[in-house]
Amino acid sequence: MFKRSDIIKSMLPGLLPLLVFIIFDAFFEPDTAVIAAVVFSLMELGYHFFRYRKFEKFVLFDIILISVLGVISVSTNNPLFFKLKPAIIEGIIVIVLAVSVFTPANIILMMTQRYMKGIKLSKEQIAKMRQSCLIMFLIFTVHTAMIVYSALYMSQGAWAFISGVLFYILFGIYFIIEITFSKYLKYRTSLKYKNDEWFDILSEDGKITGRAPRSLCHGNPDLLHAAVHLQVFNSAGDILLQKRSSAKDVQPGKWDSAVGGHVNSGELIENAVIREASEELKLTGISPQPFIRYIWRSEIESEMIFSFYIVKDDVSEFDPVEIDEIRYFSIKKIEKLKNAEQLTPNFCSEFEMMKNSGLLEKLQTGKKK
Repeated sequence: MFKRSDIIKSMLPGLLPLLVFIIFDAFFEPDTAVIAAVVFSLMELGYHFFRYRKFEKFVLFDIILISVLGVISVSTNNPLFFKLKPAIIEGIIVIVLAVSVFTPANIILMMTQRYMKGIKLSKEQIAKMRQSCLIMFLIFTVHTAMIVYSALYMSQGAWAFISGVLFYILFGIYFIIEITFSKYLKYRTSLKYKNDEWFDILSEDGKITGRAPRSLCHGNPDLLHAAVHLQVFNSAGDILLQKRSSAKDVQPGKWDSAVGGHVNSGELIENAVIREASEELKLTGISPQPFIRYIWRSEIESEMIFSFYIVKDDVSEFDPVEIDEIRYFSIKKIEKLKNAEQLTPNFCSEFEMMKNSGLLEKLQTGKKK
């Protein structure tokens, strides 16, 4: 999930050489400070290469820029060029942020999608990202102007404070406000949905990116959350189906997987399927076998479904609140139900997966997969 601090973290490698320059410049000549900053940049570049096996482009750009400005500063005996270096870097960032905020070409979004693969941002998250970029655009613009002014008209100490320490103070204040406001919103949400079930929100590769109450997940297909299914076979290869309660809002009266339910926030998938089997069919002491994981989307919600199966005869108990009826069906009978549109679309899809994977064929011959 997008974090507003990601943009600042990406800048830190370029800001560290500036900090080195400020420290050395306080005790040595400007040329020594320039050399120290360049050497530090080279060390930073080498560390990144040995750790990630690739050069960090931002640090490489920083080395080139700091070297050019340093050579100009030392050769002309005018430190002004070097003092303008942080303003040049921040000016580039201001341009990137301006393009991301005021044009359709959202560079920050493209960078986020590149470095956070597998995470799909919703429209609300993209809107929040643009809002964050706007705030940072304003902060960087003001700070860049202050750096230029201090480099031209203020003392070395004032420039060092404005270009270095003040940067962290400004963003420190921003992040304190942001964190405080975020915690306040979470507190309000927790109060509003304190009696609701909470689900973990997932990326498309299954990583947890947040959490949300059930009532928000049902109604927002952008909130991908985990669910479990249990397909129950008997020794003859027939499949147990449940008839969904006629009181349900979704697919009432349709035949569905024997067991289906959501995974609570923080709950293990294996524990969730066992819990749901106990609640819906009163099954205990079972060892469900994993079958498949897939994403199922509808107009109401999006689920990452973890499907399991067991072989068990004579299942007869069920929760009458959730289920109207349970019954074993042969494969041929299920095909007829499918043609008569008496099955839920989700089960129809998973039934085809069972056929294509060879699971049905193996269980028809009495062999467990």
